[in-house]
Amino acid sequence: MFRRIITSTAVITIAIFGLSQNTFADTVGEGKQKAILVTGASSGIGRNIAETLAAEMALFDVQVSAINPGNYNSRIGTREAAELAKKPYSQSGSAYAEHIANDIEYLSDRSMYKDPDEVTTAVIHALFDPTPKPNYLVVPNEKEAEWTIRKIIEEMAELNADHKFSYSDEQLVEMLKEATAAQRK
Repeated sequence: MFRRIITSTAVITIAIFGLSQNTFADTVGEGKQKAILVTGASSGIGRNIAETLAAEMALFDVQVSAINPGNYNSRIGTREAAELAKKPYSQSGSAYAEHIANDIEYLSDRSMYKDPDEVTTAVIHALFDPTPKPNYLVVPNEKEAEWTIRKIIEEMAELNADHKFSYSDEQLVEMLKEATAAQRK
């Protein structure tokens, strides 16, 4: 099902710093354009691309949603593994060779993960719901959800630390409550 959606839409590949992000654009409803960026759940680069793309495309009435999947059984790492294997630092004798060999094995075989049906559901929602979310976190288990949310909270804490406009813990908690309440509406 996921493949049919992808092949029935325009596919644009954005390559940044060797990372590949796929954007799927589709015309739905009454000419409303939608773009979907599928990126790693904890990818700061992917989130930044999605925010920038959303701001730019809003000028053309194109709604952008970022799908942030966790680990699923897919071929997403196959190309990256092949490219990584060609790099000089992955060759025998490199200080990184053993570590990179483990990465290549991990990227090449994702069969230990569940199928990406939940990702497909999020893509369908983003494309066809009249009010899609700007961001979808789609993870196969609670551990990955916690890891992703904690990482974003750590980044927020780092940004808030040690400057003259830093917020107190109480102020941050209030901001979080306001943001989560707005999502429930």
